[in-house]
Amino acid sequence: MAQKKRRKPQPVLIVWVDAVAEAGWESNDREPELHECWTLGWLISSNQHGYRVAATIGGDEHNATINIPKAWVRRLEKLPLK
Repeated sequence: MAQKKRRKPQPVLIVWVDAVAEAGWESNDREPELHECWTLGWLISSNQHGYRVAATIGGDEHNATINIPKAWVRRLEKLPLK
């Protein structure tokens, strides 16, 4: 059986917005608040819904992943390796 060729993970910077959750009583006149986040890591995979980014890669494995919805992404930069 032929082995499936795996693509090498790409280092990326993703700038995205995250939801902010709060508990407790607050005034009704507050504006919505979102937090800008910067994720620097290895792009493991992506599809029409989002990006899967890992902090560390080794061989055919990775760890410390985050899944970021594409609708939350403001910018994605592929970073060169030298």
